[in-house]
Amino acid sequence: MHFPQPRSGRFWLVALACALYIGGCFLLTVFVNVPLNEELARVAEGASSAELAGARAAYEGPWNFWNGVRTVFSSLAFLALIGACLLCEDRGAS
Repeated sequence: MHFPQPRSGRFWLVALACALYIGGCFLLTVFVNVPLNEELARVAEGASSAELAGARAAYEGPWNFWNGVRTVFSSLAFLALIGACLLCEDRGAS
């Protein structure tokens, strides 16, 4: 929608929102959270309580940290989109 005016403020805010979401949410999920989930899934079903507690201790801290990072990037992307929607620009200027 904003391609004909690539230098508009709205264009840059939407581009920023896309970059934040792709980099901070999608790529983090693919390269950090999914491998952590797969590692946790490798814990044997019949594992002892101590093994399960150790697996959770190794998983929970990093996963919570990276989930917090994803939350921050998602929020920033959302705020950039709100900014793009609220940005007042002179439509008559070229």
